[in-house]
Amino acid sequence: MQHSLLGGIRTKLIVSFLIVALIPLLLLTFINKQTTEKVLTGNAQQALSAAANETTNRIDAFIDGNLNAVRVEAILPGLARYLSLTPKQRDDSPEMQLATETLIRLSRKDMVNILSYALLDLNGKNVLDTYTPNISKDESIQNYFKKPLQTGLSFVSSMKRSK
Repeated sequence: MQHSLLGGIRTKLIVSFLIVALIPLLLLTFINKQTTEKVLTGNAQQALSAAANETTNRIDAFIDGNLNAVRVEAILPGLARYLSLTPKQRDDSPEMQLATETLIRLSRKDMVNILSYALLDLNGKNVLDTYTPNISKDESIQNYFKKPLQTGLSFVSSMKRSK
């Protein structure tokens, strides 16, 4: 009877010491997990924010670069000279040849992202285009025509899906 009583006390003491030792360990593990999770989440948010800012800066630089290129290309003398002619004078003129060659060369600088280069008259009619099916189309209702005509400034339209 004594043996089973001592074994019972020994077991109770071992269990008690295990509980006293394991409860703080479990509590520390939980606190460590929460702290680590917060730190990792914060680091991930900072990394995502930095990546988003870098992407924004690259997109802005791309748009600014293209706007500057369009401004320069718009004042090329061959294009302006062609548009200054009357519609009857344009057909088979040396200015038409020069304007066509200019548009073709410009379109070759980025053949992946630029589908065509076109000249529109003040009424929005496509008078010359590297994508010839668009020639003579009325584009006066498009934002890329209306906004620059209203403001006199370069304009970046939303993306258009090609069909």
